[in-house]
Amino acid sequence: MCNKSPSQPQPQHDAPRDHTVRVDRRTALAIHLRAHGVTYVRIARRLGVSSQRVHAMLAADACPADYRSILVDEFGIPEHLLPAASSGRRGPAPGWLEKRMAAART
Repeated sequence: MCNKSPSQPQPQHDAPRDHTVRVDRRTALAIHLRAHGVTYVRIARRLGVSSQRVHAMLAADACPADYRSILVDEFGIPEHLLPAASSGRRGPAPGWLEKRMAAART
């Protein structure tokens, strides 16, 4: 015999069930990349960056617009799976090498 108290709600077996699974953008992107055989290494070679940079960029909230267009046009990644486009400058700050060299001489 089952000891269920009357205060506990009983499941309704005739109620329709929603089997929709919602995933976040990053998970959906990972699923899409795997399904289409696209790797971070392949993307990195095309963009001229490391695979770690690709991972960080795709996990971020924004990525450079020119990279984004390559991901859409050449790799067939749907735009809604990518971070928003940013127009920001890529790479190290201007003069960083000179500052590091000057600091090393002192």
